[in-house]
This record gives sequence, structure tokens and C-alpha cells, in this order.
Amino acid sequence: MRYVLLLVFVILLSGCTTIVAPVTEYRIITKIPAFSNVSGSCKDKSLKVAQAFSSSSLMSKEMNYAQGSSKLFRYSDSEWSESPNLGITAEVLKHVREIKLFKSVQNSKSRSKN
Repeated sequence: MRYVLLLVFVILLSGCTTIVAPVTEYRIITKIPAFSNVSGSCKDKSLKVAQAFSSSSLMSKEMNYAQGSSKLFRYSDSEWSESPNLGITAEVLKHVREIKLFKSVQNSKSRSKN
């Protein structure tokens, strides 16, 4: 009886020890040149940056690759740290804030007035 219980216990635990490959995350980073002669005519205005909308393949964290014009496959060991759509929107927002052209720059979820 003792050996049967031990055998059942070992079989149950062996199902929990599957090896899963780690997923590598990638992030979008841009290098946008700085503007040297930006006019200050908008310093008293606020800007709200809308969310970028793109194809469904850029709205998820999955990394896909294409073979030919009709075959789309997913990378199993790689993914975006955030969806490319959100990453692009965040980079645009960051850059517009850095050039200090407007009094304030808000994201699309802000409750401030446009």
C-alpha cells in the first residue's frame, strides 16, 4: 500500500515539473532629433494626444512574422513588453512633452479639456 501511494504521489508531482522556455520581452525605443528653433506661440495652450489606432496585429503583445502574403505565424519565445500601439503613443507623448511647446500635454485618458 505504501509503494502504491508513493507511486501515485510521484506521478502527480511529475506532471508539475514541465520545462517552459522563458519569454523574451522587447520594447520600442525611438531616437527623435531635438528641435532647436521651436516657436513659443502655444505656451498658453494644452494638448491632448489621442490614442494611436492601428491594425489588430499591433494592438496585442504577440510578435508575429509573415511568410509570403497570406501566412502569419507567432513567435513563441518573444513578445512585446507593451503593445506596439501603446508604445508608439507613449513615445509621441513623451517627445511632445520634452520639446515644451505647450503649457501641458495630456494623454487620451486625461479628464482635462482638449
